[in-house]
Amino acid sequence: MVTGINLSKEETARLDTDQFRRKVCSGCIAGKQQRNVAKPHPGSEPAITEKLGLIHMDVCGLIEPTSMGGSRYIATFLDDYTNFSVVRLIKVKSQVPEEIKSVIAELGRQTGLQVKAIRSDRGGEYINQTLQDYLKKKGIVQQLTAPYSPEQNGKAERLNRTLVERVRSMLHNSQVSKNLWAEAVVTANRIRNCSPTTGHTKTPWELFYNVKPDVSNMRIFGSIAYVHTPKELRKKLDPKGKPGIFLGYEPHAKAYRVLVDGKVKISKDVVLDENDEEEEQISDVNVPVEDHMEQDIPTDVLPTATSQTLHHRHNSDGSGGDEDGRRVRSRIEEEPTTQRRSGRVHQPPSEWWRATGLLAVEEPDTITEAMDSPQAEEWRLAMTEEMASLMNGTWKLVDCPLGVTPVPVKWVFKVKRDSSGNIERLKARLVAKGFKQREGIDYNEVYAPVSKHTTLRVL
Repeated sequence: MVTGINLSKEETARLDTDQFRRKVCSGCIAGKQQRNVAKPHPGSEPAITEKLGLIHMDVCGLIEPTSMGGSRYIATFLDDYTNFSVVRLIKVKSQVPEEIKSVIAELGRQTGLQVKAIRSDRGGEYINQTLQDYLKKKGIVQQLTAPYSPEQNGKAERLNRTLVERVRSMLHNSQVSKNLWAEAVVTANRIRNCSPTTGHTKTPWELFYNVKPDVSNMRIFGSIAYVHTPKELRKKLDPKGKPGIFLGYEPHAKAYRVLVDGKVKISKDVVLDENDEEEEQISDVNVPVEDHMEQDIPTDVLPTATSQTLHHRHNSDGSGGDEDGRRVRSRIEEEPTTQRRSGRVHQPPSEWWRATGLLAVEEPDTITEAMDSPQAEEWRLAMTEEMASLMNGTWKLVDCPLGVTPVPVKWVFKVKRDSSGNIERLKARLVAKGFKQREGIDYNEVYAPVSKHTTLRVL
């Protein structure tokens, strides 16, 4: 307390408070200190009032399982003013600097504006000499959050949560494999950009491009899709279309992406079956359900409008059947009363879309492809079994004679299926490249010391 000076009560209280603040107990700090979450962060930036004034960035991952293309992370970018978002799929975090350069250049070219600042955490993918030299050259300010303070870049964190939650819901509702998460991410981001967001009366797409988005082409992720086969790729009596699974929209093209026979096909001539009305149950068909493959997508998410399609829906539920099965319900469309109804018994269709497209595991052509595929361990086990079968004691290893060129070998990989098209096992065979032999040089006569069946019958 200051004495000898007449002070008001307010001034006295302020002096007492200042003296109290200067007294810090280290023991109390060690035992009770908490984060100053409610207080404003030092050096807070003013609100952004224009496009590309600030881009929030973050990396979401590690995501399991790995996509068919090998992606394991999602690099997200969010414009602070418009809430327009871009996603890029990456395999390793070291790809982030190049993706940042690509996104900054693309957004700047599309709007005619320049990115003024970016905000991210202090991960090594954002703090490196390559990226810092690029930002310095472009005059872009790099804002970094405080260590262990993700709330300082809350918009990026919220974007990650929104996308992951939507992808999880899309995969669950469509009953497709988790390996298709990469396709779902791009589709979910497109839907988000075309939907209203908090704090704005317009969609991020309209705010960013100054044009209302066309949502008439949007379809249900995972719907059954029939892709037209061009006449150049089919014979006279071949079917004109193949069934598959709708995965989304091709970036920068008026086309859909459909999974057909284990591969993603791009086509504008697609008929979708997305009718979600309740259907009459005819009978049950139990078909084992297995995971299927997914082909990765281009690392871009600025798509354009797509073509119109017809509206039909394949309706199914997860009840009934054995443990790995699902119930398939089909409907017979009513014919006009003026037509005679056939007395033929209608049989429900099998789950061809699981047996043909979704369950199709890619058969690798080389051992390198096999080891880089999601089924690497299964292929490795198949190769081990093949080598064990060759070591059966019926042959012995000898040195190659002089002047003789050994016949090279290669691995052949095959997916074995049952009559329903379900995968039974993966098989590997070590075969000789006999076609490399030249008659008269490498051999003079080819024969197999095996007796005919008629000879055995005579004996």
